Amino acid sequence: MHATNGVMRRFEFAVDRAHLRTANEIVVHARRFRISALVSSVIFALGAAVLLVVEHPWSYILGGVLILISVTALWVGLRAPRRAKRVNELYRAGVLVPAIVAEVRPRGAILLALVDISKPNSTQAQMALVTRRVQTLPGHAIAVGERVPAVPDLSDRHHGDDHTWQVASVLPLAWGTPDPEVIAAATSAITDSEWESLEARVSAWRQLHPAGTRHIIS
Repeated sequence: MHATNGVMRRFEFAVDRAHLRTANEIVVHARRFRISALVSSVIFALGAAVLLVVEHPWSYILGGVLILISVTALWVGLRAPRRAKRVNELYRAGVLVPAIVAEVRPRGAILLALVDISKPNSTQAQMALVTRRVQTLPGHAIAVGERVPAVPDLSDRHHGDDHTWQVASVLPLAWGTPDPEVIAAATSAITDSEWESLEARVSAWRQLHPAGTRHIIS
């Protein structure tokens, strides 16, 4: 991956696990989803057990269906923690990128970030404007123009372009640490020209974003 100035720029900081569990919306949602899936698995398993005790032909069929649903819910619940683990890895290995509050909404805000979406094997940077909806930003003002240092969250949904990632978003550093000094140091580590380049594109993004959340910069 290339930074906006053509140089890899990582920012190392100690991720506060307690803060991460309560502030990082990805981790919070994954935990809630995991609990919901596991509870559903138990409920469906109990329903299947009751139906099997009835010992009617139709109850065996319906019980089998509930067992299948229970196993699927259990599998989903057990996989949910992997997403939270990946968040930790992104903070440790992610490249520091600039993001700003581009729009304030009744229940949060939209972050706009300038991210290189090229894959490691690419020889040329491919810059894009990407967004993330957030409900909270600890240590930041929920106000248009607020500067929010972040790391990119890049992935593929399926096999596609060998040079650019298909899915792009960002994770605010404020979700990983409550330390204002860390946030201030990360903000300063991003050059003024990068912040200004992003801020200059907000107006254009506002005209484009109803059609999509990612805009490639040529």
